[in-house]
Amino acid sequence: MVVGKHRAVAFSVCCIFLQFVPLQAEVPMVERFTSVARSLVVVEYSIRNELGSHELIGQGILLNRDGVILVAGDLFNEGFPTAWYQDIKIREPGRQSVAIPATFLGRTRDRLFGYVKASEPLDSVPFEPGDAAVSCVGRSVFSVAYLDRSANYALTVRKSDIQTVFDLDHTVIQTGGLTRSNSPVYDAETGDFIGITLSVTHLPSFLRSGRSPEPVESEPSSCFFPFDEVKSALANVPSEPFYLPRAWLGIGEISGLDEDVRTIKQIRQPAAISIGTVIPDDVAEKSGLKGGDIILTVDGQQFSTASLPQFMVMHFTRVINSHKPGDNIVLGILRDEKRIDIPVTLGASPKLPSEMPHIFSPELGLITRDVVFADTYARKLPRETHGVVVAAIKNGAIAALGATPIKSGYLITKVNDQPIEDQTQFLDITKAALTVPGAREMFFVAIDAAGETKICRVDLAK
Repeated sequence: MVVGKHRAVAFSVCCIFLQFVPLQAEVPMVERFTSVARSLVVVEYSIRNELGSHELIGQGILLNRDGVILVAGDLFNEGFPTAWYQDIKIREPGRQSVAIPATFLGRTRDRLFGYVKASEPLDSVPFEPGDAAVSCVGRSVFSVAYLDRSANYALTVRKSDIQTVFDLDHTVIQTGGLTRSNSPVYDAETGDFIGITLSVTHLPSFLRSGRSPEPVESEPSSCFFPFDEVKSALANVPSEPFYLPRAWLGIGEISGLDEDVRTIKQIRQPAAISIGTVIPDDVAEKSGLKGGDIILTVDGQQFSTASLPQFMVMHFTRVINSHKPGDNIVLGILRDEKRIDIPVTLGASPKLPSEMPHIFSPELGLITRDVVFADTYARKLPRETHGVVVAAIKNGAIAALGATPIKSGYLITKVNDQPIEDQTQFLDITKAALTVPGAREMFFVAIDAAGETKICRVDLAK
């Protein structure tokens, strides 16, 4: 009965919409709209910690009868600890007043998508992509999405034409405007599945800012990933929580070579990137790579046909990210005007800040975590540097007051001249200092994001 009702709603909305499209497109559009509308759900959750809460809402695509749902990778942002994802709920078509608890499972290796799983089987119909169409410039496409709570979760459709196909670290297709992120996209004439819309965070910064040779000038939902970029996420559906680390090469900086430099170095192919630095005692250095080496091939193949340096870097990154930790590759490099092959066994990417436990210190009003590789590398510190990083500070907390306050992002290495090894020691030292009779001050040695040392004084009398 629910399904029948949804068919009627979908058909009604489509009829209003289709009066603006060619007659030959009406049948496949109505059929696809009717089908996909039964597979879409609303996903809600809160980012919550001791300092506050923020609600988020997005669209999910039901993938199987067990209640596993595909979401956009940045809906559950990798920058936040998983423990901060609270009150995950699913709302189905026709019964949006019913909130079904769900669990976050994990993200695809490329981080384009994530999965959540409902606590019970859903009444919605699992998504069936059907035939896949080839995306090409000028083709008309349409997408389907739910609006947010303020619009009572109404279904909406938007139709547009493909304007540009970008070959970046992922293939991205630009249109004049589609529905929200994670919307299925279809060919308007055939009804064939074409891809899934993306959010602006998946676009490189130069595209988001419109400074590219062919700028993306429309809203974020005007771009989508084609079928080849999404088929793996649709096919490899998890059932339990998981984590997939990315491959790691251990290179500090890389840059593409412009045409003048390639000419001077007698490099006739467009694919060429220069290694700025290799991370000491890491994969690249152990494999024999050096700063100044120019990478020309991966496993004997050119990794790019682009002429612009920034595209070369993205294309090389795409090739590395297509592998998993432990994979063996061969890099063809140019060193001292000689071409040599260097075999490399890829490592696993270091832990992210969000993967570390975040602990709240109520007396100081700080949320801190242990140090990760990104913290030391960005500050040009030894990799073995210890301490804790301030992830967040409560408004009005004593640690944030005074002439020399502690700030979010500081790496604290000492408290009252005592070196800090990790979270446990930090909490023990600060708690002990706060209980000293008559104590009026606490001093912190911290390193800011630029690598500069700061002395922070906390007035305990406040």
